[in-house]
Amino acid sequence: RKNRSHKHEKITKKLLSVNDCHVDEIELDEENYQVHIHIKPLKRVRHRCSICGKKCTVYDHRPEVSTWRHLDFCGFQTFLHAALCRIECSEHGVKTEAVPWASYGSRFTNLFESSVTFFVVRMNKVDVARVMNVNWRTVGSIIKRRKRYVGTR
Repeated sequence: RKNRSHKHEKITKKLLSVNDCHVDEIELDEENYQVHIHIKPLKRVRHRCSICGKKCTVYDHRPEVSTWRHLDFCGFQTFLHAALCRIECSEHGVKTEAVPWASYGSRFTNLFESSVTFFVVRMNKVDVARVMNVNWRTVGSIIKRRKRYVGTR
């Protein structure tokens, strides 16, 4: 049984393209066509500053669970959920710890934002919003964030 659940977790992580995490639970909300996947970062990537990536000390544990919109899966809106710590970085102060699947300050996964960016160069914002099932203003916010991200590399 343990082998089978490990295999299911491995398949789920592969399908979602999220590494460096452990899948705790998957909830299917058939009424709202949503999948909620509860994950947590692996120890080797935990407690890192979301600005510089340095390993830091834990400041406290956030009471609320963070949520990121992921790419739709088989017609279901997909959301990743994780309980995170706040860390204390010697350079940047107290910040929410970094996660490997999303950029600092974003409520969307990197894969979701990359898909929006891919579509934006091929169609207008309104069509991208319709395809990705988000508001057109959200498309604009993602593009601004991605431009900043690309500009720092």
